[in-house]
Amino acid sequence: MEITIMKPLGESGRKARAEEFGVRADSDCNGAAMRRAIQHCKNEGIGELLVQPGVYRFGAGQHPVFEELSDFRFDGGGAEFVFRSAEAFIAIRHCRRMEFRNLTVDWDWDLSPLASIGVVERVSEDTSWFELAFPEYESVPAGLDIRTLNPMNPRTLTPGCEWGREFGGNVLGEVLEVRGNIMRIALPDPVDFRFLNRGQAYIVRHYVYDAPAFELHENEHLKLEEVTVYGAPGHAFVATGGQHHWGLARCRLLKRPGTTRCISATADGCHISNSLG
Repeated sequence: MEITIMKPLGESGRKARAEEFGVRADSDCNGAAMRRAIQHCKNEGIGELLVQPGVYRFGAGQHPVFEELSDFRFDGGGAEFVFRSAEAFIAIRHCRRMEFRNLTVDWDWDLSPLASIGVVERVSEDTSWFELAFPEYESVPAGLDIRTLNPMNPRTLTPGCEWGREFGGNVLGEVLEVRGNIMRIALPDPVDFRFLNRGQAYIVRHYVYDAPAFELHENEHLKLEEVTVYGAPGHAFVATGGQHHWGLARCRLLKRPGTTRCISATADGCHISNSLG
């Protein structure tokens, strides 16, 4: 069955530019300015909001929220939005006949990595603890949270390997820094971890389901086009509520080119919690 997504109606040609409301590439936080621009479009019935090319940071939260907009377009102009707060990067809620396009979003890895490579250095004889080395760091960053460990091929550092097993959460006990880039992790139920051996490699996620890049809730006739997600502390795209007649066209989720990052989004690429089809 083919699903037809309606385009915005009643094109008036009225456009607003984000820079008119204080959105600037040299600002550390563009949240409040972007929200002013969106609210202006909603109040005045503006049909399109445009962003100039550039990198825009959202350091203090107040992430963009598009809510109850009808017959509206957002054109990112090839810009990039970089976020550092674990809340939905961009929320689109209760909108009708809306197009969202030409934008890249990313997480600020310099502030806090989403995941790291971990290599098993030692395992105690009774498997009550193991030591995990983080070869990317000289010393483990302060506050690094060990949430889950996902097995990697130790030779190619690609996901998955023979006898690989994901584990984390409450099966992990106390975590102590041993020296430099090595952490010792207690295992309260050691009998379950006899598979651990020196040299095994893991993607160690520091975030899992904390926040999506795009939160899509109860929209009708919504199209996202030419949108790229390089990193998010959760799902890339998540749809909830009675959303229907929507689609993703030429949208991408990938690790940022030119980096050694071991993950992009820390959860699903596209997660549909509820929908009307």
